[in-house]
Amino acid sequence: MGDEDILQRLIDTEKASRDLLSQAQAEADSRLAEARRLADEGKRKALEASLRALEEGLEAAKAKARAEYEAELAAYASSLANRPIESEAFKICLEAIRRAESLPC
Repeated sequence: MGDEDILQRLIDTEKASRDLLSQAQAEADSRLAEARRLADEGKRKALEASLRALEEGLEAAKAKARAEYEAELAAYASSLANRPIESEAFKICLEAIRRAESLPC
């Protein structure tokens, strides 16, 4: 085997190694991209599930707050409706205000 044959064989081996390395890099890139896609999809699904749970909790809290508000408002309106009107006390208070306004400063 001559020197040229040895050099050609080394060049061919080097080319085969480069091709193999290129294929391995392409495969690694493909696997990384797929792993990244799956991870992103998993994160997205988890975030969407968390968001749905939070939205449901928010809606439940809003409904509860609305019900409590309406109950308190109804109780307050009822207490006002059941309270007797003290027109005589109002007249006395109004007269005191009028007298105070007529005083010189």
